[in-house]
Amino acid sequence: MTGSRRQSNSSPIGYINNDPNGCGSVHALTNRGLAYLNDDDISRALADFDAALKRAPDASDLYSFRSIARRQASDEAGAKADEAMIRAAAPRRPVVSPLRLMVPGWLA
Repeated sequence: MTGSRRQSNSSPIGYINNDPNGCGSVHALTNRGLAYLNDDDISRALADFDAALKRAPDASDLYSFRSIARRQASDEAGAKADEAMIRAAAPRRPVVSPLRLMVPGWLA
């Protein structure tokens, strides 16, 4: 793409890995974490969600993504802890997520 920041690699993971700012944005970390989650690279997904949460600790959607990743990593206690964070944040910032339909027992 001419005039684009994107290098020769057109995949989102490659683009973020080539980020000269070290992938510091919450949006970039979240998207890359979701891409890793989609590719079943759970450890990298968790690392990106953890890094994003350090930058945006009130972003309850990140807790939902990390909960899914933790559950896939067989960390049920961690997944439930993230879901508790979402419930605790609900009065301040309600989250309506399409993921709610995909996760059995979501916020039950």
